[in-house]
Amino acid sequence: MPFSAAHLLLTTWPSLPSLPEMYTAGEATTPTAADHEFLAAHPDCVLYNGHGPTEASIGLAEHLVEVRNTAPPIGPPFAGVRLRLLDADRRPVPVGTVGQICAEGQCVTDG
Repeated sequence: MPFSAAHLLLTTWPSLPSLPEMYTAGEATTPTAADHEFLAAHPDCVLYNGHGPTEASIGLAEHLVEVRNTAPPIGPPFAGVRLRLLDADRRPVPVGTVGQICAEGQCVTDG
């Protein structure tokens, strides 16, 4: 689900006795203190930050959100997916430079 929906759910402190994992995608995952408080009180429930634009069908990468991390990375790509960070001319950018994520692999749609 988008993180904004997950955030609203977690801040209501729902009774979720059988929810071992939550995956967010579709927007930036930016957990607040309230989200981390819920997760700390429910150690059997973990939160993943997923990344997957529309053209990737479902997802490309995921990262386990660590305690108190308010800006988790998207994580490594799934098997069969290659991610590259490119400039406007589709050349690789140096580490730490802003660029566009380019995805290649079996989960990217045609076109």
